Amino acid sequence: MKKVWQWLKSGIIPLFIASIPIYLFYWIWEVIDNRGFHFLHNPFYDVPITIAIIFFSASLCGYLVSREWF
Repeated sequence: MKKVWQWLKSGIIPLFIASIPIYLFYWIWEVIDNRGFHFLHNPFYDVPITIAIIFFSASLCGYLVSREWF
């Protein structure tokens, strides 16, 4: 029984650390699905399209701000 408790203690921390990005991804997916744009009315297409638009607009805004005339 002592060996099982050691396995449990040594496995709970990596499992907790690994679950954080999974829950974060799930939360982002739900927020975009509930409040995001619905181009095709299918979340398996709409969420990645919305994420791509967010990354593109953020990189475009960063590019424009980095210009000397801005």
